[in-house]
Parts: sequence; structure tokens; C-alpha cells
Amino acid sequence: MVGFEEIYLVAHNTPSESRESGLRCRFIRINEQWGIKFYRKESMRNKTHDFQKKAAEVGLAPRIGQCFELTIPFNEDDDEPVEVYGYVTECISETYGDRMAYEMYSCSYDECTDSQQNEIEESMYRDYAYDKLIAGMCHIGITTSDIHIMNVGYLKGKLVCIDFSEEEEL
Repeated sequence: MVGFEEIYLVAHNTPSESRESGLRCRFIRINEQWGIKFYRKESMRNKTHDFQKKAAEVGLAPRIGQCFELTIPFNEDDDEPVEVYGYVTECISETYGDRMAYEMYSCSYDECTDSQQNEIEESMYRDYAYDKLIAGMCHIGITTSDIHIMNVGYLKGKLVCIDFSEEEEL
């Protein structure tokens, strides 16, 4: 696991434009096994942390570590640092989208044409591993409207959910 000093150094030394980002979350990989997710709102961090913890306990999400608060720029166009709220998370090897893009077209998902991306997205809905992930999430009382090809990925060969910002309890 990583400690706060390592989190602090990585967060402060990683330029905003180098961070992976979603609508509400930013992600920085610390090493091959661990990374950090952080949010502008403490309530969003707490919600996603709790859902990911619940899913991780049954193997449907990466394991999680400690929560933290830091003051850093959130977006690349932020003039001033802001308070961010995050937690440590285990890293996946790749997203579903990237794995399928390499298997189908020998490129990353972002390098695919729109029609290729559509074919990749359609393939996920015919994938037993995806159906099993959705069923598992429902079984533990979590539903989402945002499990798509870039919000699921592979961890030790198993498909897991990596984005919990749109999840709700059933």
C-alpha cells in the first residue's frame, strides 16, 4: 500500500494535463499496483469510496486504501490550488475499451474510428463477463447508469467496475 507522503508527492508533481479524468474524478497512477482517485467534493469521494469498497469486497472492483485530502489544482485551467478529496485504489491493467480495440483493430480505443468504437461498444453487451459483472453489482444492491467500456477494466484477468460516480443503491 502507499503512504500519505507518496500520495502527496505524486499528486503535487503530476501536471494536471497528465492526469486521467472523468466527469467528476481525476486519477493518477502511483505505481503498477496503486493509484489515487480524487474529487472536488468530499461527499462524492465518500459515496464512490463506499460503493467501490462494497464491490471490492466481492471481487467486482479494485481494492481500496486510505482516504485523504490535499490542496492541488484540480483541472489544468485552475489558477489556484483547491481542496480535493480522494482515496487510494488498486490499478487495473487496461479498460475493456482498450483491450477490445487492440484485439479487434490493433490500436487503442481513442485511436479507433467512430464506427470501430461503436462495434467495440456493441461487443461488450454480448460479453458474458460484462453480464456477470452487472448481475454481481445488482446482487450486492448497486445499480448504475454509467457502466460503459471505459468504466470497466481488467484486474488479474477479471472484468471489474472502476467508476462509481453514478451508482445508486437498489
